Amino acid sequence: MENSHESNQLHFFTNNSDILPKPHVITNLLPKLAQFDLMPTYGQEFNPNSGEKRQFIIMMSPDEKIRVEFQLRRIVIVSEASSQQEFKGDAISILKKLYEIYPSKKGNRISILNTRIYEGDLQEYSDLYKKLFTYHQADPFEWENQIAERENIEGSEEVFNCISTIRRCQISAAFMNNGDITDAIVNEIDINTLPTKTEERFDLNNSIQTYEKLFEKSGSSMSKLNRYF
Repeated sequence: MENSHESNQLHFFTNNSDILPKPHVITNLLPKLAQFDLMPTYGQEFNPNSGEKRQFIIMMSPDEKIRVEFQLRRIVIVSEASSQQEFKGDAISILKKLYEIYPSKKGNRISILNTRIYEGDLQEYSDLYKKLFTYHQADPFEWENQIAERENIEGSEEVFNCISTIRRCQISAAFMNNGDITDAIVNEIDINTLPTKTEERFDLNNSIQTYEKLFEKSGSSMSKLNRYF
């Protein structure tokens, strides 16, 4: 199977009610993120409970491969079409720059997500299914295999959720086959701190040490899953 696309996300869960789509906010962000060639645009969030719509700032590269979103409840750094190692360097550099602007911003939870999309032929999809499942009488066109673990990583006081998912599904994305519906294998690794721990113990700088542990665990999980691809 061919690895057709890879994307990575870093999430810092925090209250961004102070980062509004206003000129002075963008003026502060532009010079700090200049080395990444990021320019401002806007997204919109919808609250289904209240019906409220809210604009938020997105700093995006001209090729749209790197973006930083300031949603109401989180900062999200996204990279398309880069390896996790490349993403790690960029994401940590961005966090350091944001800390210079918002040194007092606190969060209670962090996470990273790696997604890889593979394309192959029907026989390869069938063979992968048989490696992952014991019910070989079936030959399904959609399926999902997920393992969720919880563990302490050495050198950290944090408890992590480690969720690995492999699924066969039909996807439609602008970066694949001109947006046509494609039969593909999606492999996701989601590493996150516990949502039940509400203490705001992270800032944009001291969180980097914990993110390093998340990347280490994610890389280890990816290496183990590579045997299927």
